[in-house]
Amino acid sequence: MGKKPTYEELEQRVEGLEKKARERARLDDRMQLLSLSVEQSSEGVAVVDLDGNLEYLNVAFARMHGYTPEELVGKHLSVFHTPQQMPSIEAANRQLKETGDFKGEIWHVTRNGTEFPTLMHNSLIRDATNKPIGMMGTVRDISDIKQAREALRESEEKFRKIFETVPTSIVLLDKDGQIVDINPYHLNHVGKGKTTKENFIGKNIVTHPSIVNAGLSETYKNVLKGEPFDHKDVYFPFLTSGIDGYFNVKGAPILKDDEVIAAVITHENITERVRAEEALCKKEQELNIRNQISRVFLTIPDDEIYGEVLQVVLEAMESPYGTFAYINEDGDRVVPVLTRDIWVECEVQDVGPVFPRERWSGIWGKCLINKGTVSSSGPFRVPEGHIPITRAMAVPIIHQGEAIGNFMVGNKTTDYGEKDKKLLESIADYLAPILHARLQRDRQEKERKKAEESLRKSKEFSFNLLNNSPHPILVINPDTSVRYVNPALETLTGFSSEEIIGRKAPYPWWTEETMQKTGEDLKEAMSKGARKLEKLFQKKNGERFWVEITSVPIRENGAFKYYLANWVDITDRKQTEIALIERGKELENKTHELEEVNAALRVLLKHRDEDKKDLEDKVVANVKKLVFPYIEKLNNSRLNDRQMVYLNIIKSNLEDIITPFLHQLSSKYSDLTPSEIQVAGFVKEGKTTKEIAELLNSSTGAINFHRNNLRKKLGLRNTKTNLRSFLLSLA
Repeated sequence: MGKKPTYEELEQRVEGLEKKARERARLDDRMQLLSLSVEQSSEGVAVVDLDGNLEYLNVAFARMHGYTPEELVGKHLSVFHTPQQMPSIEAANRQLKETGDFKGEIWHVTRNGTEFPTLMHNSLIRDATNKPIGMMGTVRDISDIKQAREALRESEEKFRKIFETVPTSIVLLDKDGQIVDINPYHLNHVGKGKTTKENFIGKNIVTHPSIVNAGLSETYKNVLKGEPFDHKDVYFPFLTSGIDGYFNVKGAPILKDDEVIAAVITHENITERVRAEEALCKKEQELNIRNQISRVFLTIPDDEIYGEVLQVVLEAMESPYGTFAYINEDGDRVVPVLTRDIWVECEVQDVGPVFPRERWSGIWGKCLINKGTVSSSGPFRVPEGHIPITRAMAVPIIHQGEAIGNFMVGNKTTDYGEKDKKLLESIADYLAPILHARLQRDRQEKERKKAEESLRKSKEFSFNLLNNSPHPILVINPDTSVRYVNPALETLTGFSSEEIIGRKAPYPWWTEETMQKTGEDLKEAMSKGARKLEKLFQKKNGERFWVEITSVPIRENGAFKYYLANWVDITDRKQTEIALIERGKELENKTHELEEVNAALRVLLKHRDEDKKDLEDKVVANVKKLVFPYIEKLNNSRLNDRQMVYLNIIKSNLEDIITPFLHQLSSKYSDLTPSEIQVAGFVKEGKTTKEIAELLNSSTGAINFHRNNLRKKLGLRNTKTNLRSFLLSLA
């Protein structure tokens, strides 16, 4: 048995174990920190074996390719590259295996096929014996860097393009004021193309004649000392082009380490703007007028709009008299307002606000008809008592090629000139869409009120029609509750509307024995559409009655809204039908009795037919035995043609009399004529068309006509059936 350790030895061992535990904990913490750093790194980290199979990758690496780490472990690194990218990957891996390190730009592809550039740093992983066992790579998506580089290149190119194409004069100076570059715009618009860049390059701008004449020499000296400037509306009395002009001029020094190394001067040509200020004032006047008109239409009541707009126009036109009219839907000119106080001063009694087209006259009439401005300085012929007109101008208001109204102004202290014409036309053009919209709104409002009135009358008509209908009418909601009943239904059933409205099926007029079938019919009618049924109902007093129901489900936008049923009282008709059914049964019994009597009669008739046939057979035998021999003797004697014809007719008629075939043919085909029956008999005997014609003293054409009629009436047209064969089959 070994020696037991002392307390001191045990204490030392415990301290050693605790030290190792603390060291192991520190290592674990470092490993955990390292693991978290790799996992949470914004750069992708991956480890592959020497064959390129993925053994580990962090979230960033997987995410930038559109995967999760779990989807990729065990797969080949080619999953991150297109076939076209693989040669560069293989070359990088060869370098890595040869040198132990690779750093460079490599293109990758995401799961959805999007290619992107990366910066990769790959290292060879070795074991304790320095033997390569795998490869580790870090990857950074440099799409943004590539884009930034491209943006910088594009920016430089854009700056050059801007310098070359910007519609502003730009002059670049060195620190001594020498011109080092000047853009095309300056040459073309300031110099008006009368000079070249070479005439500027190397010249000192401070002493340039145009700068001296504009008084800017000192200013340009100061900008080279670091003092920027911004001068507005600078007048250049003399430019390189030999003309004058107005410019906004800006100068800025270019500094490096707080020292001026260059300067840039811009010249903005504002000559046209300055010289357009007068036109702008005019536009401002027009804009002010337009704003006033807009304010009128937005804030003034409808019945005051035309008067307020007219006042704005008269003030702008400096005219004491005027009218503002529009064309209504009938094509008439309506003048809702004249100049204030005009009606008081005007003594013409028949002046009205509406002018039909046939009454259009004067300058306002011409402007509407010709769709153009008309002005005149008189003299004007006006009715006695009318306001005197000294000068006048009328302008049409045109919208989409049609005159929808007009302005007329008059009595200005001076003649109306081109300026007045353009101003009033501008006002009319601006007002055209506004007036058109107002007229359209008024017309739509009028139509809406008309439609509402029509709808109200229609509803009244429908209500009266339903209430006064002689037939009961019932309206049922989708849940079978009664929505409406007319007085006729109340009268027929004896139930009041108060007892019926809101009540659901089964209804009080349904009979107990038919209640289930009636409910099924109602459900089917409400779901499938229009139906017509006959139903037995009962009144409030228990009396039964029959109705014919025509039902229609009413839908709105495809949805079932309610069910309309129209009743017709058919009680009398049903009672008559019942009586007829009973009478029919009686007739059926009598019919059986008559059938027995008819059977007895058929037996008697059969015996009669047999007796008749025996008699006919005897007559035929006697004629053939006692008459035909003598006819044959006559036929063989010397008779003339006429006698022979008569003899043949006698023979033929006798044969008709005694031949049952002809009787059968005549009875079976009652529409045959006597001539057709004769021809049929001869055809049956085998006579030719010529022979039949001679026997009947007729033409062959007539016989052929009868033969064709026979085929038609016997149903032999368009068939190959022989006529004689068919006739023999009838015998």
